[in-house]
Amino acid sequence: MSTKKIRSITVIGRRWRDRKFGNTYHTATIFVNDEEVGRVPFSYGGDSMYEQSASEWLQANGYLPDLGRKNVPLRIRAESLGIKLVRDVSDVARKKDL
Repeated sequence: MSTKKIRSITVIGRRWRDRKFGNTYHTATIFVNDEEVGRVPFSYGGDSMYEQSASEWLQANGYLPDLGRKNVPLRIRAESLGIKLVRDVSDVARKKDL
């Protein structure tokens, strides 16, 4: 898909903290122009790592170009391309809710 056709990207993240070991994990569901295009499976990392994972997924699957730098925040990528970005994240109590 060409970046010229992308009007909006929505990323719905979920985070879960393993209380026994203290690690945080996430998943992300990715929508382009209000259509679900992909999902980042169970991955390590908390805070806004769901956004980074989504950004990497979008680039790897041809939705976003490589900007020549590593770890460019999704907000910066979308802004530079004139794409509306919507992000939402929730913390879940159980691993199976990811």
